Amino acid sequence: MNSKILVPLDGSALSEKIVPQIKGLAKAMQADVVLYRTETGSVSMGRAGVSAQEILQYASDIKCDLIGMATFGRGKVAGVIKSVAEKVASHAAVPVLFLQVRDLLPPKSAEKTFDDRTSWCGP
Repeated sequence: MNSKILVPLDGSALSEKIVPQIKGLAKAMQADVVLYRTETGSVSMGRAGVSAQEILQYASDIKCDLIGMATFGRGKVAGVIKSVAEKVASHAAVPVLFLQVRDLLPPKSAEKTFDDRTSWCGP
């Protein structure tokens, strides 16, 4: 019987950036990947607890061997996702692997605009 890796996704493109890395890990482990869509990214902090509980329950139901989650630090949504990730990690009966993902936009501190027609990115 193959191992199972559960990957909770919040519906954002950024959260789905973890999938190629998890597929590579699954291939090496000869494991199956189970994608589980949650609503975490578009809800309030109160809903974050329910999402963590849902993830943990689903992990138990499918008897997964590992939970892989994307993490990223950006704004209010990141706080909700961090909250869910922390709850999953602290209550999971199986190991939890966090992979940090980033978008391709430069950090706000690196972007300097000279006028309406010209912008510059860099230190």
